[in-house]
Amino acid sequence: GSAVIGTRLWIYGGIGDASGVENDVLGTARYALANSNRTLGDLHFYDDESATWSATWSGHVAASGAKPAPRSGAAMAAYGDLLILFGGFGGDGAARNDLHLFNTTSRAWRAAPPPLYGLLPAPRGHAPFAASYAHGTRPAYGGFVDDVLYVFGGSSRAVDAGVSHRQAAMALSEDAWMVNVAQLASTVPLLNWTRISMRGAPLALGE
Repeated sequence: GSAVIGTRLWIYGGIGDASGVENDVLGTARYALANSNRTLGDLHFYDDESATWSATWSGHVAASGAKPAPRSGAAMAAYGDLLILFGGFGGDGAARNDLHLFNTTSRAWRAAPPPLYGLLPAPRGHAPFAASYAHGTRPAYGGFVDDVLYVFGGSSRAVDAGVSHRQAAMALSEDAWMVNVAQLASTVPLLNWTRISMRGAPLALGE
């Protein structure tokens, strides 16, 4: 997951080398998920404003609060000074559908409250957010009822290079959801997911 706030590019989680070496100059990157890899739960940023030819990343950002479980393939979006994280795959390859917020000012995580009306997308990864935010000047957390994030599709399980295309296609989703991000980021947070009724010819399933 990645998102930009101001001049900073934030990234969370992913799949790392089992050795634990973060800056691996030997180039031991793998091209398929394997049991020897590890799922990450760390947060980093790169500040473009201070970038130089020899610029470095922030390193692991220390954070308080209820931290998300390590994962890869999560969706992440920016809203004011918040990062919003949804879904992804845990270390066991199982898909998730939990939602978390990170305040980049206070450096604190918090989990979203239980969803209104019990509505929640099925667990999935590789389903990035698309944002629809009101234009113009706004408070730090928006405050407009039409500020939403959309999720379409995704995969219900992690697929590696050893899985056939037929098996991979069976794991793909083709539903669409939106979450009211203004309500989620308010002083009395509400998690309000809505499944979108789609018309027209369906999109072909693909990775």
